[in-house]
Amino acid sequence: MGRELYPPLNAWEIAKPLVKEWMQEELGPKGRMRQFRKALEESGQALASAPELALGALDRLANDRLWLRVHQSSFESVQQEIRQGFARQSAATMGGTLFLGGAILAAADFSAWWYAPPFIFATVSLLRGMVTLR
Repeated sequence: MGRELYPPLNAWEIAKPLVKEWMQEELGPKGRMRQFRKALEESGQALASAPELALGALDRLANDRLWLRVHQSSFESVQQEIRQGFARQSAATMGGTLFLGGAILAAADFSAWWYAPPFIFATVSLLRGMVTLR
């Protein structure tokens, strides 16, 4: 609207001193000190209430009244991760054991046909365990 009334008007030139003053007040040394004092006051207030909060927590802990709230979905996801980790560990252990057994039989020059399927199963199981570890 200013340009419609007065076309040569440059809003940035008019606002420049105001913006410069504001930046010096907010972002300059005085502004930074003001922000620091405010943060220091807030920290002091929080620290002043810390002993009372700690004593209350210790009292609740001593009298078996301290309860921790766990969100159900996060608890279930942790349980699922533990189960998956156990399954991966079991598969890797079984696969490694069968693989080593097959390697020992092969190194001992057993020519029995029956050691090939466990050896193949162990290799597949071990690879499956390695892939699901990622």
